[in-house]
Amino acid sequence: MILTELAQAASTVVIWVLDKTTGGALQQVGVNIFEFLKRRFKGKLELEQAKENPELLNALIITEASSDHEFKESLEQLVIKFKQVQQQTNAKVIQNTSEGVNINADHNQGNVVGQQTNNFR
Repeated sequence: MILTELAQAASTVVIWVLDKTTGGALQQVGVNIFEFLKRRFKGKLELEQAKENPELLNALIITEASSDHEFKESLEQLVIKFKQVQQQTNAKVIQNTSEGVNINADHNQGNVVGQQTNNFR
């Protein structure tokens, strides 16, 4: 993975973790990245500052990854795992009504076409 891409992906995850309060597999992988970077940058950067200045975190990740191959490999594996879980989590949800009408759950705005009846007079 290109260093700038790795840094951007890791920074995005850190900001995402700071904004989330839910659980689940995706949250856990994100927390793993957050904790990995927090341990690595202890005394250099408070990760909570990444929300205000993500470029600083990007630069620090690039600097560390370019000089420490093991750090780069470990972070890359965590980011890849996050992306894999994210893809699995974003899988489409499809539901059908008892009449067989498909409710495309991720785009449904509350109306199921073909089910409405006008009984109002």
